[in-house]
Amino acid sequence: SAALTIAGAGLDQLSASLRRLPRPVIGRIAQDRLWLDLRCLEPTDEADFCAQLSVLR
Repeated sequence: SAALTIAGAGLDQLSASLRRLPRPVIGRIAQDRLWLDLRCLEPTDEADFCAQLSVLR
C-alpha cells in the first residue's frame, strides 16, 4: 500500500479540515507527520480526491 505523509506545523488543524471535506479524508498523526493511507482510494477516485484538496486553506 502507499501512504502520503505531511510534515509541518498545524497538523491537528489540517487533519480536522480533511475530516470536514465533502468526502472526508481520515488520517493519523504519528512521528510529527500526518499520515494518509491511500490503499482505500480507488483509481477512479483520484481526481476527485485531488480536486477537493484544493479547497483547503
